[in-house]
Amino acid sequence: MNTPDELREFEKGRFEVIHFDGMTIGRATYEPGWKWSVDVSPLSGTDFCEVEHLGMVIEGHATCAFKDGEGLHYGSGRACST
Repeated sequence: MNTPDELREFEKGRFEVIHFDGMTIGRATYEPGWKWSVDVSPLSGTDFCEVEHLGMVIEGHATCAFKDGEGLHYGSGRACST
């Protein structure tokens, strides 16, 4: 993904999007300390991301929080689906 169709930049991160064969594919890059509720929620107007995800943590780690209070932690090399 050298030239994304869309580039969304926000505090402590960026999201690069391409549209391919009816699908939307994205690459997210987050800086340490990035948090949806702080860095994206005010821009999106939602408390949680409302998009289904399938991905892989390439480096570092990520924690996903859900509306039901459950949370999942993913480390480097781990595939994730939400």
